[in-house]
Amino acid sequence: MSRLFRADTISLHRGTRCIVENFSLNIEPGKVVALLGPNGSGKSTIVSALAGDMQPTSGEILLDNRLLNKIPIAELAT
Repeated sequence: MSRLFRADTISLHRGTRCIVENFSLNIEPGKVVALLGPNGSGKSTIVSALAGDMQPTSGEILLDNRLLNKIPIAELAT
């Protein structure tokens, strides 16, 4: 099943520190995407949010135009 994935101006904080600010990404079905940057630039934090392991402090992460954090885990596994 092909799915459209989108992160819309997300910001991520760890404690009071802003790690990522206003990050956006669109991944269309069938596309390959790479996330590149220097050490400490927030790549792992972004991946944690995109995987649903971390909630953005602002912005939205959507899968097929549905908020990722509102999709049941069992449905995400299919």
